[in-house]
Amino acid sequence: MRRYFGEEGVEACGACDSCRGETGEPYDATRWAQMAVSAVLRCGQKIGRGRLINHLLGQAKDSFDEELSTQSTYGIGKDMPKQGWGRVFDALLYDGMLAEGGEMNRPAVVVPDAEAARALFRGDRTLMLRADPAATRKRAKGKSRVAAQALADMSERDQILFDMLRSWRTETAKTRGVPPYVIFHDRTLAEIARERPVDADELRLISGVGEKKAQRYAEDVSRIVGEAV
Repeated sequence: MRRYFGEEGVEACGACDSCRGETGEPYDATRWAQMAVSAVLRCGQKIGRGRLINHLLGQAKDSFDEELSTQSTYGIGKDMPKQGWGRVFDALLYDGMLAEGGEMNRPAVVVPDAEAARALFRGDRTLMLRADPAATRKRAKGKSRVAAQALADMSERDQILFDMLRSWRTETAKTRGVPPYVIFHDRTLAEIARERPVDADELRLISGVGEKKAQRYAEDVSRIVGEAV
């Protein structure tokens, strides 16, 4: 586990699931992936991840969301909690089946490879996760429930910055070859979006950011915060 989170030159700890060989079987999340990609296409590849997740959950926040509520994908993902959908989108972006683009600092989720999408819908391509993302509903207690509520209550201004930070996190994770949550958890990105730190000292005050991460990512985070203003 220590090596997985970026510590190099360490021996197996013998305590985590990975070292004991108890990571379990991968979970086939293809059905969820098909819903997510279908929603991206139905919504015209012009909205960000936050709105797409709300669309799948059947949660219209404004008149723009209500216009998209006529699509067949509206509300089809109610059986999945919001944080579960976040994991599905992270995996699809990491796998390259989805990408984030857009203009005016408003990241929009798009389908970069139409043939890959068709293969997904045919069942020729799959999405495997380490666990069932829908199962997070059962564990949504304590801090996780507070974090989910914080995301739900986010203002549109902060949501735009949050989506920008998640896009950066996905690309950074690809470069480093680690899962996105190793960079920062969603709740940390949400707090960054609210507090808008401009340097390492301010970033260090955010929950989930230690000295090492503050020094490593302060420049990128402050740049993104500046672009979102």
